[in-house]
Amino acid sequence: MVPILRCNGHLKKVDAMGLSARIGNCSNFRLAAIYHDNPQVTPVDKLISDACLIVERPVKTDGEIGTFTMPAGQYAVGRFEISWEEFQTAWSCMFQLIEEHGCQCCGLAYEVYLNNSEEHPQKKVAD
Repeated sequence: MVPILRCNGHLKKVDAMGLSARIGNCSNFRLAAIYHDNPQVTPVDKLISDACLIVERPVKTDGEIGTFTMPAGQYAVGRFEISWEEFQTAWSCMFQLIEEHGCQCCGLAYEVYLNNSEEHPQKKVAD
């Protein structure tokens, strides 16, 4: 199980909410996004996602910041180094591979960002 801090809204909002004070000296955290809806069946204006920090240990939360624990289980994992415009292609590739192997999704889809794209020479995201 992985403790996750959830913030309703965009990832930039996570940085603006003073989360560094909440996670204290917890230096090992990653930015992530959790998607609650399937964009192939949900209208764009109804899609729900959460900007998140994956942290080492539980953190006290309130207001717009909540917690979520990702359950243990089997997950399809893809590693990509892509531009922000290439995310849809990466997701399509993952879902095609899942289907080709006779599997199906039964939980939330999420992304874990492994770098800061602004620091990448080609502005790419490692995900």
